[in-house]
Amino acid sequence: MASSSSTDVGEEATCPICMEYLTDPVTLDCGHNFCQDCIVKYCDTWEPMQVGDLECPVCKARMQRGSFRSNWQLANIVEKIKFISPNKGGKDLCKRHKEKLHLFCKEDEELVCFVCERSPEHKSHTVVLKEEVAQEYKTLICDRLEHLKKQREKILAYEAEVEEESNSLLKLTESQRQDTLERFKQLHQFLEEEEKRLLNEIEEMEKEITIRREEQLARLSEELSSLERSIWEMEEKSQKPASKLLQV
Repeated sequence: MASSSSTDVGEEATCPICMEYLTDPVTLDCGHNFCQDCIVKYCDTWEPMQVGDLECPVCKARMQRGSFRSNWQLANIVEKIKFISPNKGGKDLCKRHKEKLHLFCKEDEELVCFVCERSPEHKSHTVVLKEEVAQEYKTLICDRLEHLKKQREKILAYEAEVEEESNSLLKLTESQRQDTLERFKQLHQFLEEEEKRLLNEIEEMEKEITIRREEQLARLSEELSSLERSIWEMEEKSQKPASKLLQV
């Protein structure tokens, strides 16, 4: 069980790009962690290729260049893992005494050898086996890692919830849009029909007015002609001499 936890811790502290311990770790929206320099270089090589949206190197989720966040908590965990992890070759020897670093000084928080333990600098300090303190650190790291993973799961769950709610609201607005378009379509159709009906009525009224006007003008023209004839006859008679005017 401890071995599995240690493996999980090591994986979380490793950059998926360079496969080394994370340096200045940053977290993407999808929850994966990378060295800041590694993910920046990854973006730099991606963008000139112009092959679509940026994708997370691990899960292929879409990402934006400026969206990664510095993860100081993970950076602290990585530093502790580096501190308690065994080094390769002869690097795990005490620089002063060339002895193996089997012990850990809690006051100075550093690995020491058995000779260091008996030296004046560490004589009054609490010195324990490095495996003991390493296990304590690993337990703390695993607990913290579990907490971080739970936080990530909560954020991802909330993100999915927001996405679902947003999609639901967008569907509702689309339904309202279609309903509004249909209502106004029917209203436009009704108004067009009313317009045609009213224009037809006006046109019929205009025709009727024109006919009546023509009839009245024709009648008045006849009456005017009759009056003109009567006036002409009267004028003719008025010009005759009295002897002729009185003749029947």
